[in-house]
Amino acid sequence: MIRVKQVDITNRRATSRASLWGVGLAVLGTAVIGCSSKNPSPLPSVSSARVSSTAAVMDTDTKASQSPAEVASATSWASYFYPRKTGYTCTLAEEPLVTELPGDKLTITNQETNTVRSVGTTADGLTYTIANTAIMTSTHSDPSVAAEAPSRTATQTSFVVTPSGKIDAPQQDVRQSDVEFDFQGFVVYPTVEELKAGIDQTSSVIAAISSTSPAVQSELRPSIADGTNSLRFKLDFKVAGLGSKTITTPAGTFRDTVGMMITITSAAPLNAVSGSVTANQLTSALKTLVSSTEVWWARGVGRIEKVQTSVFGKDVMRLASCS
Repeated sequence: MIRVKQVDITNRRATSRASLWGVGLAVLGTAVIGCSSKNPSPLPSVSSARVSSTAAVMDTDTKASQSPAEVASATSWASYFYPRKTGYTCTLAEEPLVTELPGDKLTITNQETNTVRSVGTTADGLTYTIANTAIMTSTHSDPSVAAEAPSRTATQTSFVVTPSGKIDAPQQDVRQSDVEFDFQGFVVYPTVEELKAGIDQTSSVIAAISSTSPAVQSELRPSIADGTNSLRFKLDFKVAGLGSKTITTPAGTFRDTVGMMITITSAAPLNAVSGSVTANQLTSALKTLVSSTEVWWARGVGRIEKVQTSVFGKDVMRLASCS
């Protein structure tokens, strides 16, 4: 999670180019790695193209009598992703960030809770609906400084373990202040076996940026070449396998793990006016805001560690508890 600087950015009304970049891109930094955003849109629907591509990998000799969900249930991700138990909840927490101020000490804490809302089967495979709640709390040692209400964001996302043994991870649509990000496509996670072998997976997502603010939209519109209200970008992702290692967290030590590194390898405008300053700066920010996100999973537990590296530094969240 982006800490102090995200607070400064997201509390600012988006009425200029600077705030448009700040609000939208700070939230995009969490959205593209499956964290959270305010006022989430309905879950993306599963594309028919993906159904045919994942179904095609089934071995007709040994799996013809099984449904895609049955095949997916036998893959390794069904063991390393969250347990198939409705209500299963895990919380990751970050080390408190303490900042010394004149006559005051600011302490910021972040935690993220993931709950399995449902597990089901579809023609695409095994589906998990995961509810994510992120809470950031700020406290001051100086009693004269007014207490701040915790910042809370919540989303709900459906992941699909496909018959190929991979995971299709949709990106959440984002509504933050006056800025809207709408996503099409999936970030694809390799199979557990590929991750342990250090094999990469590439995929692409389309992000459409618009605004509900007439002032911001009037600044954005001259950069859009096709007369629509959204500036669209193609984001290319790479999910790299990191193998397996022993990880110690406040909740315990885990040895049977698998890791991945998620990066945005390129960002390119699709419908921008040539030479647009806004489009060029948004493209640059998309490439640099979130440099990488390292995620580790443990068999039978789920996600146990997340390390996000961005222009604001490195944030490490580790498993605190599961129930």
